[in-house]
Amino acid sequence: MRIEIPADKTFVHETIIPLRWGDMDAFGHVNNTLYFRYMEQGRIHWIESFGFGA
Repeated sequence: MRIEIPADKTFVHETIIPLRWGDMDAFGHVNNTLYFRYMEQGRIHWIESFGFGA
C-alpha cells in the first residue's frame, strides 16, 4: 500500500502571541524560559483549531 502526501499541503501553524512587559529583561530581551510557554500556547491554539479544548 502506498500513501501519497499532496505536495501543496503545508503543515504550518502560526499563533500570534503579544509580548508582555514582564516577559522581557531590562535590556528588552525575552527571558529564555518563556519560549517554552510560547510553544505551549501555540500547541494549545493548534489543538483548538481542530475543535478540541475548552
